Amino acid sequence: MSRELTLLEKLLMLIPGYHGYKQKELIREDDKLVRERAATELDEARILIEKIMPSFSGDWATLEKLDSLRKDLEFLAQKIRHASLGYSGYFDRVKVREDELRKLLEYDYQLVTLSKELRETIEKMASLIRERGRFLAETANAEAKIAELSLVIERRNKVLLGGV
Repeated sequence: MSRELTLLEKLLMLIPGYHGYKQKELIREDDKLVRERAATELDEARILIEKIMPSFSGDWATLEKLDSLRKDLEFLAQKIRHASLGYSGYFDRVKVREDELRKLLEYDYQLVTLSKELRETIEKMASLIRERGRFLAETANAEAKIAELSLVIERRNKVLLGGV
């Protein structure tokens, strides 16, 4: 019987080179690896939406939804990628409290997994182009995941800016 993996172990499996903020000299690099992994997933989802869009030529309502998703994905990827600008004080501290680290690991895991799930949702949408009802249902699912991801980003930022 195998035991359930810890958040740190799951992140280590998802992100090559990640150290879990254990080595002070690599803390910024770990943060960058997490953010880059999540942003790359969102970039891939956005590119796929751009490939889907021509299939809906003339269907302005669907194109508008897809363009909104595309813009949201681009915005979130940039927000994640450039989030480190205000974090220097967090990573400069000698001692990071255990509850802060636990929260950060939770948000890192959610950030990476939600970004991956969002890309997978967009992939599913691409496979459903000819099934309008199911396609629109997946579009709504993608919109919900974007909203959830936005919350995770904000909560992660709060931890990094000093408020657990």
